[in-house]
Amino acid sequence: MYRDSDSSPGSLLEVNKNGLLINCGKNTLLIREIQPEGKKRMSVEAFLCGTPLKAGVVLSGQKPGKEQ
Repeated sequence: MYRDSDSSPGSLLEVNKNGLLINCGKNTLLIREIQPEGKKRMSVEAFLCGTPLKAGVVLSGQKPGKEQ
């Protein structure tokens, strides 16, 4: 999937029940299912019920509240 964006790589471009659209530099990645650490795989729709995310957030790979 391709979409022009001025946002940083790792930025959430869209967040909805159909998936998470993430900027990957020149391309984008649509994630439809996710598996949080220690949990079963689930739809993004189910994940968003317990983990609110908004477009514009930059994914870092860190757990929330953890500083390096």
